[in-house]
Amino acid sequence: EIRLSLVGSEMCIRDSIYSGGTILPLTGCDATLEAVAVKDGVILACGSRADVEKLAGPDTERVDLAGSTMLPGFYDAHSHFVEVGTGRLIYSNVNCPPYGPVERIQDVLDILREKAERTPKGKSVIGAGYDQNIIAEHRHLTRVDLDQVSTEHPVICDHVTSHFMYVNSMALRIAGIDRNTPDPQGGVIRRDEQGEPTGVLEETAVDLIWYKDELGFLGTRDEKIRGLKEATDYYAARGYTTANQGLVGDAEIMQEGEKQGYLGIRCTLWSAPEPAAKYAKENVKSEGNMFFMTGGKEFQDGSIGCGTAYLTKPYYTKLPDRSADYCGSPVWSREELTELVKKVHNAGAQMHIHCNGDAAIDDVLYAYEQAQLENPCPDPRHVVVHAQMSRMDQLEKMKELGVTPTFYVPTLYPNGDIFESTYLGPERCEHVDPIKTAMDMGLHPTVHTDCPVMPPDPLTSIWTAVTRKAKSGAVIGQTERLSVYEALLASTINAAYQSKQEDLVGTIEPGKWADFVVLDRNPLQVDADDIPNLKILKTIVGGRCVYQA
Repeated sequence: EIRLSLVGSEMCIRDSIYSGGTILPLTGCDATLEAVAVKDGVILACGSRADVEKLAGPDTERVDLAGSTMLPGFYDAHSHFVEVGTGRLIYSNVNCPPYGPVERIQDVLDILREKAERTPKGKSVIGAGYDQNIIAEHRHLTRVDLDQVSTEHPVICDHVTSHFMYVNSMALRIAGIDRNTPDPQGGVIRRDEQGEPTGVLEETAVDLIWYKDELGFLGTRDEKIRGLKEATDYYAARGYTTANQGLVGDAEIMQEGEKQGYLGIRCTLWSAPEPAAKYAKENVKSEGNMFFMTGGKEFQDGSIGCGTAYLTKPYYTKLPDRSADYCGSPVWSREELTELVKKVHNAGAQMHIHCNGDAAIDDVLYAYEQAQLENPCPDPRHVVVHAQMSRMDQLEKMKELGVTPTFYVPTLYPNGDIFESTYLGPERCEHVDPIKTAMDMGLHPTVHTDCPVMPPDPLTSIWTAVTRKAKSGAVIGQTERLSVYEALLASTINAAYQSKQEDLVGTIEPGKWADFVVLDRNPLQVDADDIPNLKILKTIVGGRCVYQA
């Protein structure tokens, strides 16, 4: 498909022409372009090289793709951009291979002890990425473990999913957590036989640490702002041109980061329901064209890999400290969740709700439907976040309600084997993360990494969506595999659609932002298992190169 389109009446380009390689606009599986013209950060024209060159002026920059492949920049459907940047400044990596260096609990303690020796007394020592499913001992950390690191520092270790947190005795004291502290709604403070906290905090109980300023887990204002540079570099090097801040969206932090030159890629921000409704009522939607308030965020369950997702049928095997009929539990009652959704829906904004288990998805779809029945809104486009155990009837309900699912497909690589053997069993794993079914139904499904839970790596996400291979090499849900082209859509235009930005970005078409990624090879023409080995050569946001290999 070679075509020429013009935006406006201006016929002279002041910026750039990209040509000399393969250009995939993602407007059709066979569509290609010879050249793209960019003016003032926006795509001016696409078509044949000869036609686009006619628009060039004396100062036009020619960008020679030198045989490489350019496509729309990757769009992050869900992660935690601010926390990623802050974490890269202040956290120690205690993840297991291939994402970190630890194999045993002693490795974790050694890393944190070394950090404590370099940290002023009284200041928190923080590790992130611990996974009890992969560590050799296959258990959670406790305050007894972390007291070995230091008794003069608060010691905090975040689970890879952030659905659990482990703290030492000093951190418990500072947070005011003792035997008399009640469990928060949707959370558990685990206790020993004497009723004393073990240092293991589950689900919403982690908020007792997250939001305790004295512990500094979320970082200072300055660390958050400086962290935007870390996050920008980290995401841009992987081809993302738009990221997501999936809760605690602070527009002031983003604004200051952009002012100081730290924010180099675009970012969507989700807020808690009340501030999200406030932003919507006051018509606060964006600041320039770099960050955007795109609605509210809430949780309805936990994580499959933590055994806290809310299922309609019990977990496949009996989990430690759980009954044989344990199915997890919801964070909110249906009525409570519906009221939270209504606040955002009635303000005219989108809602994004974390739900892994099918029982949680039932609750979320009920809340979305009730909000729409009470106050019909054209194209509310609410989002089901993770959506891992979506059943066919639930996908049909999403279609009916105009709901978009974003699937946590990349987690099948590190966790697919244990999903099958321990948490869900083979039968349910045949349709876990049913993205192909959703794609065929026209639901505009997306994939996400939930970074920092998984690294922000769209190429590996695409590979997982295409092959659905777990660490062992087993294929988890063969019938739910996408084609490479479909996986590219789920990582670009569908993600833009999820945020109601499909008219601005996600394909290479005139009038859209000039957000591109340049790869060393064409992903449509390599072996599927070679997709993670493709190299990001350039990442371009608004016509400006923000990363170059």
